Amino acid sequence: MVASGAQASEVVTPGGACVVERATATSTVTLPKPSGVVNGNALVATFTADNLPTATAPAGWTQIVAPQSIGSGARLFSYLHVVTDAAAEPAFYTWGLSSSQKWGGTLAAFHNVDPVNPLDTTVATVTDATYTRSTLTVPAVTTQTAGAMVVSGVGADRRDATFALSSGTVIAQAHDGQGTALARRDALTVPGSSPAAAWSMAAGTAAAGWVTALRPAPAAANTPAAATITGTTTGDGTVTVDFAVDPGTDNVTGVQVCRDGTDTTGGGPWCGTLAAGATSVTFDKLVNGTAYTFTVDPVVDGVPSGHPASATATPAGGTQPPPEDTRLADAQAATQAALNALTSNPADLPTASNRLGEAKAGVDDLIANPPAGEDPPPPPANKPPTVNAGTDQSITLPATAALNGTVTDDDLPSVVTHLVEELRAGDGHVRQPGGCGHHGDVLRGW
Repeated sequence: MVASGAQASEVVTPGGACVVERATATSTVTLPKPSGVVNGNALVATFTADNLPTATAPAGWTQIVAPQSIGSGARLFSYLHVVTDAAAEPAFYTWGLSSSQKWGGTLAAFHNVDPVNPLDTTVATVTDATYTRSTLTVPAVTTQTAGAMVVSGVGADRRDATFALSSGTVIAQAHDGQGTALARRDALTVPGSSPAAAWSMAAGTAAAGWVTALRPAPAAANTPAAATITGTTTGDGTVTVDFAVDPGTDNVTGVQVCRDGTDTTGGGPWCGTLAAGATSVTFDKLVNGTAYTFTVDPVVDGVPSGHPASATATPAGGTQPPPEDTRLADAQAATQAALNALTSNPADLPTASNRLGEAKAGVDDLIANPPAGEDPPPPPANKPPTVNAGTDQSITLPATAALNGTVTDDDLPSVVTHLVEELRAGDGHVRQPGGCGHHGDVLRGW
């Protein structure tokens, strides 16, 4: 469980602790879970059992060090458990003993421990079974990671053992059954050697102990606050912007909302700050039909993050201007194209004719379907036809004369279908129906 080179980020801190003493022999060791246990905690259990039983650990617990025999009179057990799902942790943890024994135990929680590599150093041990000493000095250890915490456990073959530590804080100790204790030192801000420390106890005590260090969890990645625009709703001169803010690891104190453009009062771009936790804002006094860009930016410790989310929306309420009617412009362009075709190639009559046909179709459509809100143009005025019978002639019969005449009309209100010729001979005259169409020539001889 020991790894090297872990980068310090957190600092290991002590949590709650529990003590249980059993002066009556039992075949199990049961220790309660301390209060306030959360994910990432490391639980350290130590207990000393009378005589030399073996122990079976509950699921998820591993030995910090192999059981330490204190002569033939007692044995110290030390275990570690990393909490990954606090909600699933039991209220009590139970070890089985190979035979019923008296025992005393402690269980303590430590916060911010690396769940993958919980130990920052190897484990150093010491045992003195001479029953002549009043101190037990645990060796020095060298931590590798800033923020690591040195912890030490001790057990004694003595029911009334009381422990103190020359350098450190005793977290918990049990006296009845068999003596045991757990201690810690303050987390080291700089990796390095932790000096040896002496456990003190009553004279004539046999004891065993160990020391190691708990490694802090790696630095949590710094996740900046971020905003996401989840939707926009347009109205008559309004746009409502819905958004969500993920604070990440930042201290979000508000939300800055902005828009560009000009409103109906002539005001230019605008920004305002909402309270932290806001999820929606409505912009009003907007110009219908105008596209606006809206931004949402988390405010971190009173300052906008500078990385806003943005969206564009157009207020669409009220009377909107009609779409642009391009039919007249299209007809003008088609007419110009016809002229261009004739200019570049006078013989290209088909192209010019097609373009003129397009222009006429556009104009006819405008007349039949004028743009919305406009009156149709008045019908063209009916003009009388223009008739030319040719130059005056006088003849004396039996001589003959040729009459060459023309007629031009605007076809309103209908197309000319007949012409009337009047012939004068002396004092009489004759009318004959003509058979030619309009815009034609009239040629009669007599």
